[in-house]
Amino acid sequence: MRRSTASGALAALALALACGGGSDEPRYPTQDWSGTYLTKVTRSSTDCSGADYPPVMPGFQLVVNQFPNNRATAVMGPIIKLTGDFTGDELDVRQVVQEDIPLPDSLLQRATAADSLETITYRLTASFDGDGYTGEYLVRTPDLPALVRKEKKRRCEYRYELEGTRYEPGGSSKE
Repeated sequence: MRRSTASGALAALALALACGGGSDEPRYPTQDWSGTYLTKVTRSSTDCSGADYPPVMPGFQLVVNQFPNNRATAVMGPIIKLTGDFTGDELDVRQVVQEDIPLPDSLLQRATAADSLETITYRLTASFDGDGYTGEYLVRTPDLPALVRKEKKRRCEYRYELEGTRYEPGGSSKE
């Protein structure tokens, strides 16, 4: 019996190691994904009060900078700069902006701390493979129309599904 317990424990350990369990080592990307990606929106949705669709987001350039410690930055168009990490070939970057929104006192009285009226969160998650990526871009924001209508849910999301193809300035993209 002792022999089968020991061999069972060894088999479990081998399986855990083969599946990546038991390791505190970071998962590094299979290649350096730094570069410029021509990006297009393939689908969009929102749960914001009174909105059928999120604001239109035209195609843009995504510039990814990957660092040796798995940290990364991603710049979307001219103004959105996100920071985060790679885990394997998966990128997760975000930015949180806090800015006071001037609102009438009648609306401010309805707001609670959980409404986070001054906070907008931008997040990009992307899976890189071959010459490009697929991903999701989320903008989590106060839902001011919901506040005006006295609805309970006062935060909402704009969700964009993205596809990007690596682009070499001065060269050609594979799109």
